[in-house]
Amino acid sequence: MATEAPITASADEATGQRLHSPFHRLRPSSMSTPADDPSSSPLLLQDPTAPALVLSTTPPSDPPPPYPSGRRTRQARTGRRRRNQLDTSEHSHTQAPSDEYDVLPTAPSILQCVTDAADDTDATETTPLLSPNPNSSPRAVLPPGTMRRRRTLSLTSTLHSSASLAPSFAQTVFSAFHPERDSDLDPECHEDGEEQEELEPEYESPIVRDYDPQQRAFAAELSGYAQRHAHRQQQLSFGARCRRYFRPLQRRAYYSALFHLLILNFPYALLSWVFLFVFTLVGTCTLMALPLGAVLCFIDLFGARLLARGELYLQMTFHGPLAYPLPWPPLPIFTRMRAPTAAQIEAGVPANATVPEGSFYKNAYAMFTDPTSYQALFYFLVLKPGITVLMFLLFLGLVPVAVVLVFPLPAVLRLARRMGIWQANVAVEGLYFAAR
Repeated sequence: MATEAPITASADEATGQRLHSPFHRLRPSSMSTPADDPSSSPLLLQDPTAPALVLSTTPPSDPPPPYPSGRRTRQARTGRRRRNQLDTSEHSHTQAPSDEYDVLPTAPSILQCVTDAADDTDATETTPLLSPNPNSSPRAVLPPGTMRRRRTLSLTSTLHSSASLAPSFAQTVFSAFHPERDSDLDPECHEDGEEQEELEPEYESPIVRDYDPQQRAFAAELSGYAQRHAHRQQQLSFGARCRRYFRPLQRRAYYSALFHLLILNFPYALLSWVFLFVFTLVGTCTLMALPLGAVLCFIDLFGARLLARGELYLQMTFHGPLAYPLPWPPLPIFTRMRAPTAAQIEAGVPANATVPEGSFYKNAYAMFTDPTSYQALFYFLVLKPGITVLMFLLFLGLVPVAVVLVFPLPAVLRLARRMGIWQANVAVEGLYFAAR
């Protein structure tokens, strides 16, 4: 032990300059005897001139150097955005406030987080719908980690959504008194193309290209196409205007719509309402006696589905064109279709074919759990009575007066067809599309 102390001291003197560095600073607590220090070895004892390697296990007292942030910087993009804003302001001959670009650099980290989140991630359920835009106002900045929600599409670009394609009741009544709007129902009634350019939507749009004529006309009405191109219409003569006004007198579709609304619709609605109201009330009240209540509810739902099939057939026969095509194959009344079983495939039935379900229990269970069964109940008990009574009383008072005076008869026929198409769209939506 007496010979080891000079060796350690000589090593300290030889490496004194290196031990004074920040990363190799020798502390008194790290000074230990060779017996306790595992770094000492017999080789160092045999060579007194070899410097001793001292490893300090204590962390340096100086803080580590700053490391680059994990997020990429947006300084160049921010400058480009400012230049674009300056260019836009120069082209529009408006000068932005001078303090706008003086306040924006005060919170670069917040703007950086917002920009990164908006560019790198998508909006979720927790993203605020009406979040402020940090570029529009210096004070409207979001907290770190939040992102702006993207703007939604316009109404004309979302026509294939779950919203109704049918015009509203007010639009239907208003369009009935415009003879120039007959072409959206009868495309063949154009006269020298005076209305073709007004009602044609933009065919270069990939969404509008797949529409039928009725949907194109409705899309043009929503987008304001007719108003923007109204100056292109040719001025018609008085004779052409008269022929266009009296055109419904020569069209069978107008008379068929009036016949359904005035003659067939009210008795059918009355029969449906009485039948479904009685069986719904009696069936729900007798559910305590399960056999009788179950039978009455079965008859109620079966009748509702049967009446719904007849309603759709009448609406498609007397009114058109509608905003929706009828479902094909039509909705089953009771018997469902299913894929063939393995035994039926072995017997020769194609694997991709459908066969009728033979089980009464499965068909009854499917009918009771089908939402369209209860849609039919709601339509015939709530929606159809008010619409039918209103239209029946309206045309019951207008048609005799229009027939006697003759001149208002074309307007009444237009109103009958427009309102007939509107209530037919309500029927299709209420009986089939509301649950889809």
